[in-house]
Amino acid sequence: MPGFGGPPRRAGGVELWVDERLAFRNPDDTKVTAVMTGDNPAATLEAKAALAGGKVLQELRVGLRRDDREFLFTLKGPSMHLQALKLPQVVDDGDEEILFERIHLYDEVVFVLGGLFAQFAEVRTSDAWSSEVLPGLHDWVLGLDE
Repeated sequence: MPGFGGPPRRAGGVELWVDERLAFRNPDDTKVTAVMTGDNPAATLEAKAALAGGKVLQELRVGLRRDDREFLFTLKGPSMHLQALKLPQVVDDGDEEILFERIHLYDEVVFVLGGLFAQFAEVRTSDAWSSEVLPGLHDWVLGLDE
């Protein structure tokens, strides 16, 4: 990362998916008003209706796979705080080894999320946002992409 003792590092390839929970709220409220659960809740008509109705995400359960490691976590609130992180079990024995492995895995998730947020910020501030991404999102919500 810039400013942390060297050039930026790349996270490499990752798989990212919406896991089994989405929670929406009205933009001027902090209380959840609609929750979708189950397999692939992002593809449900209810999720599209919530977005079309002006609701914003309050909680998003995410799965992330990097190499042979799989993580599950929740991003919550407007600032997308990391919560309920489930780390893969890599080391089986030794209290100290388990602790260091968990610290390493937590750092890995934070590093990858930082890279994803940076990539989103780059796209969000580019000309492509209004000319390509936003129209694609509108088409998806309205079901025109199918």
